[in-house]
Amino acid sequence: MKKTGRIFACGLAALLGLALVYGLLRITTGAPAAARADETYTISGAVKTAAGDPIPGATLYALKKPGGILVVDEDSQPVEGAEIYRNDEYLGETDENGQFMTFPITQPLEISDTLIARALVYEAPGYKSNHSQDSTQNWSYRVYLTNQEITLDGPETYLVEDLFITHTLVLSRSNALIGLNMLVSIEWDAFPAFFSELQSAFDEFSDRLYDATDGQFFVEYATFYDNAQNKLNSDYLILARNDMTPLAAYKGLFTPQGKSVFGRAWNGKNSQSGSWSANPALSSLVHETGHLAFDLRDSYYYINPSDETWCTAPEITRTLRANNATIMCYSYNAARFSMENVAGLWSTACEKTEQYRLKGKSDWGTILDVFSDQQTPARWRLQNPEHHGGLVQNLEGVPIPSWKRRWVYNAVTGVCNPSPVVDIKTHITSTLPSPTATVQVDLSKGFRLIPQGVTSGTIEILGASNGDYLQASYTDLNGINYENRIPITCTAPPGADAAKAGVSAASQTMILYPAPFDLHLSYQPAAAPTQLELVVRASTGLPQPPQVSLQQQLAVTPTQVVMTYQAGRGAYTGLVSLLPDLPLNGRIYASAADSQ
Repeated sequence: MKKTGRIFACGLAALLGLALVYGLLRITTGAPAAARADETYTISGAVKTAAGDPIPGATLYALKKPGGILVVDEDSQPVEGAEIYRNDEYLGETDENGQFMTFPITQPLEISDTLIARALVYEAPGYKSNHSQDSTQNWSYRVYLTNQEITLDGPETYLVEDLFITHTLVLSRSNALIGLNMLVSIEWDAFPAFFSELQSAFDEFSDRLYDATDGQFFVEYATFYDNAQNKLNSDYLILARNDMTPLAAYKGLFTPQGKSVFGRAWNGKNSQSGSWSANPALSSLVHETGHLAFDLRDSYYYINPSDETWCTAPEITRTLRANNATIMCYSYNAARFSMENVAGLWSTACEKTEQYRLKGKSDWGTILDVFSDQQTPARWRLQNPEHHGGLVQNLEGVPIPSWKRRWVYNAVTGVCNPSPVVDIKTHITSTLPSPTATVQVDLSKGFRLIPQGVTSGTIEILGASNGDYLQASYTDLNGINYENRIPITCTAPPGADAAKAGVSAASQTMILYPAPFDLHLSYQPAAAPTQLELVVRASTGLPQPPQVSLQQQLAVTPTQVVMTYQAGRGAYTGLVSLLPDLPLNGRIYASAADSQ
């Protein structure tokens, strides 16, 4: 019979350290078909010295050639450029014939190795700038086909059981994997520890999204900026405010300004405290992505308020969060999206929600509407729980951790480190200062304002630097206004470069005093569609016009408004134009000084 194998020589040549033949050898012998792969043959003169002289009696071994890898599509056509991974390790890409040779490589395949292949079939255009990570264009998501099938019991991965066969990996259109490209902008100059916490949270959030979508979606790229870099281009905007409830624009992934907005933290009730890696924050990230990427509506809004129920389980009180639906109703104890005709994922109560009123279908029905391929024939086919016949189990995130890419761009501007904690109190005549509950606090950095939220006494000021100002205001139940504005002073540690290393700040107290006069601000639409007329009235004469600015939501800096006194109206007025590409809401600030 004929044998093809790897050739090894031993004998005198090996002892002499001479160059030997190492490659493939075809040997024709009369050996029976059952001959062993390691059978020894003696061929005189087949091995030569470097000078070309034959070495008699060298022993040659014929070994089987290790099998290669072949990647094909559903029609058995070779796939060029498919990425090959063995045990989470990237090996390389297939050639024009869909092949990747495992011989010779540094570490040949071994029994029980796992093999996964994926190939990019579509890159969706992006609608925001600075989303060209690893591409020549801005992109919002990518669609890959893999050979890993998702079954009711979890993923099925190719397992190496024979080293001497061709390992054929089939990329099925039903094994689609969609990677989202997300940009995160932090409003203040954040510390490295916050970046680390946020990266870990996005990794876990990605795994939860993968689980919730039956192994078909994950966060492929997450790029993090701070100090309001790429604020307008962000998909997730994290504000310094501690009075912010998470929100998101419907289908905002596919609009220039659409985004999800969070406060500095989230604990399930408010943004004053909470770890980003804890369940409330992670659940909210998945929930808001349901709005942002999948165009889902909340399932806790009801067509008729008197019909308030829970979609889908009674108050979602099942013991195991991983099997509960829907994330769009009560995400803290749910990990699934709703789906008609699947036990545990649907009930008639779901038909009374805002999602069903506007979409006329379940969460999964809407997800498929947004992300199914519109070409014919389809390049990928998303699978929903009805396709699987129930709830898919044993999903623990994408099979290859390196598919999750994280980039960080940290602006180091020299902020106070640690952040100052300010104790804010009101001054009441003839009494000691008393704690307050509804003080509005803002950090002023020149013409830039970073709202910090509200406080019941103490508040951590994020992003503060030397030369900044902290301003706070409060109106009590009697309508008396209290306010103050104080400078931020940070003390540099001995020998430190405050401009680069940051500076430390001790906690301090801020006393709010009654305003010396009243300043009333109002606004109304002007002639142009995006223009406002601002009106300021003071209870006393002003030597100079008031200083007025408008901080439009998502704008990096506020717009300064020129105010002119109108004697006939007894007020100062000014016109300001809103940026039409940004949300038409925000905050207006006014301040003035009397002649005293």
